[in-house]
This record gives sequence, structure tokens and C-alpha cells, in this order.
Amino acid sequence: MPRVEVDSDIRRLFAVSGLESYEKLRRESSELISILCSMQARLSERLKTFTGASISESVEYSTLRELQMAAQNLRICAEEESRLLAGFWLTQLPPLNARGEFYDPKAAEENENLRVELRKQKSRYDLLAHTVREQQERLHATNALRKKWETTLYKQLSHTTQVLGHAKENFDQAGLTPPKDKSPRKSQPQRKFKDKN
Repeated sequence: MPRVEVDSDIRRLFAVSGLESYEKLRRESSELISILCSMQARLSERLKTFTGASISESVEYSTLRELQMAAQNLRICAEEESRLLAGFWLTQLPPLNARGEFYDPKAAEENENLRVELRKQKSRYDLLAHTVREQQERLHATNALRKKWETTLYKQLSHTTQVLGHAKENFDQAGLTPPKDKSPRKSQPQRKFKDKN
């Protein structure tokens, strides 16, 4: 049987044996209980033959009494063994591979399919991650360009504002005011041509 590293937690461990050994142990346990029951019955019958006066003087009575108690303890142990054996179940272990390890072809095929699927998912993930990185780089470049445009536009507007401010100051110092044409333009009358005929 292959030696396998197992968890130290006894609640997660199982003892596995062959069916032949299990059946032999079950038969012997049943036979042991039967023998102990017969022994206890014979000892009880023999102990009943002793009278009250002979009990204190008989070495045989003491020996039989000890044997009866020992048989009773053995029977309790055998019955507990039989109870535990009743909780066992039959199953089939997977075949062994060349290294003597348990090998389940169906589970191995499922594992291989899962590995293939995992590789596909990893490839999709890598592609998506690459696409996300590209989009982030483009977004960063676009934001940087927009910020540059905003800075340039702000500088131009600031310069224009300064030029207009200087022009206004110059107009004010020269006593000139730019013409303001508030009156609506009058529409020019259309020329009428006389008919020469």
C-alpha cells in the first residue's frame, strides 16, 4: 500500500483495509461474543452451586468469580468492537499507478479539463488586463494633452486680457473713448428709377 502524507487531525483521517480482512475481523468478533456469552453462563451456573458457608472458605469460588468478571469485561469490549464494525461501509478504491499511488482516470481527466479552462481564463484575463492598461495610458495621454491645451489657452487669454487692459488705460489717458454706435442703423431708401418710356 502506498504511504501518503496525511493531516494530523484524527477527525479527518480514515483507516482503509481490504474486504477479506474486514470480513474476517467481523466473523471473529461475532464468534468472540458468542464464546464469552457461553462462558459467562457456565460460570454463573457453577457459582450458584456454592452455599453460603462454603463461599468464604472456597478458593474455587474466588477463582470462578474473578473469571466471571473478566469474561464480563471482555464481552463489553467485544460488543463495542462489534458496534464499531457495524458502522463501516464498503467502497471501491481507485486503481494504483506505476508509482503505487491511487489514480482515478475520471478525476485526472476532469483535472486536466480544469487546467485547460484555467489556462484559457488566464489568457483572457491577460488580454483584458493589457487592454485596460492601453486604455489607461491613452486616457492619461488625453488628460495630459487636455491639461496642456487648457494651460496654453489660459496663458493666451491672460495675455489678451492684459493687452486689452493696457489699451483701455491708453485710451483713458489720451481722453479718447471708442465710438459707441447705440442708434440702430437706418435703412437706406431704395432709389427709384424713372421709366424713360
